[in-house]
Amino acid sequence: MSDSILLKARFAAAPESLKPMRAALASALGRAGCTQEDVRDIVVAVNEACMNVIQHAYGNGCRCAIREFVLDVDKIGADVEIRITDFADPVNPAHIKPRSLDEVRPGGLGVHFIHAIMDEVCFTAPDDGQGNRLVMKKRCQ
Repeated sequence: MSDSILLKARFAAAPESLKPMRAALASALGRAGCTQEDVRDIVVAVNEACMNVIQHAYGNGCRCAIREFVLDVDKIGADVEIRITDFADPVNPAHIKPRSLDEVRPGGLGVHFIHAIMDEVCFTAPDDGQGNRLVMKKRCQ
């Protein structure tokens, strides 16, 4: 499959948006030829990232006019590139770190899962400089 856009969708920054987001993402990854295992893992990582947007980017007193996130999924060679763009106040990527696995307690492992599952994870500035953009890449088998 050549380079192609698999998905471009906007979702409300609300927990009830996660189920339709996961379904749309799984469908796009299936079209990209990802294995069921890759689909499952990538959906977990993206769900964690989107939940972090909902809980942290928009949940910390953000006075944002737009409370949405955009999910872009592209096939680039053998890789799937996923971009999550929000419209919240910019965050310092240096402050987003996985919690130590020695601190076992419920919650707080999303960043660890994202980095463990995906091949590349980085923050870039959105084109208009507003909000935040997380870029994740995974080579599908």
